[in-house]
Amino acid sequence: MINDREWAHLEPASAAQSQYFDDAYTQTAEARQLLSRPASDYLRLPFRDLDRMVGGIAPGDVWFLASFSGNGKTSLLMSLVLRLLGAGRTVFYMGLESRPHILRTHLACLRLGLDVGDVLSGAARAWPNWDEKRAELLADLEYQRLRLEGWRMIVDGRPAIDAGGVGPALREAALHAADLVVIDHIDHLQLGESGSVYEQSRRVTHEILRLTQEYRLRLLIATQLNNEAARGDRLAVYQAPQPQHVFMGAHKRMIATGMLGLFRPLRGGLTKEDVAAVRSGAAEAKTILEPQTMGVVCMKHRYYGHRETARCMLRIERGRVDDMAERDQYSAAYGHGRRREIPERDRYR
Repeated sequence: MINDREWAHLEPASAAQSQYFDDAYTQTAEARQLLSRPASDYLRLPFRDLDRMVGGIAPGDVWFLASFSGNGKTSLLMSLVLRLLGAGRTVFYMGLESRPHILRTHLACLRLGLDVGDVLSGAARAWPNWDEKRAELLADLEYQRLRLEGWRMIVDGRPAIDAGGVGPALREAALHAADLVVIDHIDHLQLGESGSVYEQSRRVTHEILRLTQEYRLRLLIATQLNNEAARGDRLAVYQAPQPQHVFMGAHKRMIATGMLGLFRPLRGGLTKEDVAAVRSGAAEAKTILEPQTMGVVCMKHRYYGHRETARCMLRIERGRVDDMAERDQYSAAYGHGRRREIPERDRYR
């Protein structure tokens, strides 16, 4: 094998060959650096089946998480943050959909096992032990403030982003050596006077990719789905999303390392009449949805194309997302008549 010193003394026969030598040297040097990366460079998601589907997230990777409102996007993101912080990781969170104090209260509720909705809506004030739980929440907020035991969550307070404003945020994330940057969600754009909404979205997305690669960050970006995709079908908002459902999805898919979609699986044993009743409005959707279950579908995977359409299931309770027991893993895609486990080759290929 030619070493670096020998390569430097090779004499090209022409200017074209000289350019080829320069390009090939740079490209192969970068490829060799990639092969020398330690395992710690690849962030593993702290959910068993989701991690098997995604694989390691390397510096410079951009992943998207797409969902209709109400399907658990923020619950999954905050539960992910909770587990990463517990593992000593640093997370930079741009909660464009929620104010920073709401996010920190949400995190404290998850950590203490309290119902997030009850606390944020005020219903918790009626709890007989509210004073005790309030004291626990205050202690947890102090814990977050002091960043004890490696709990480093940096919350960016801006309510919207544009192509010019995303740079300072990602530079700050790099200065904090963030293991993961979360943007929830990218469609909260601060619109300028020039260019259409689509063009401004495209500029923001491509600028995020450039800075992610420059600063060697790992990004997980939440995005919304087109409401038109669900128009006329009451069940559409709960079904596994398709790539064409992503709001302004063309340029997002172009730069994405991978894309995940959230859905709510149907429970087993349903009849056509059960489903028809929900579609007609005669019954509520919760009557046919698997309780306390969140589905995740792989919509794009640059490194494992054969994993696209693979699915996994997660359990959700009181706003907290956890691994599903192996025996309970199943897919609504196999029909309404009976519950069936997803073959391993279909889940994690």
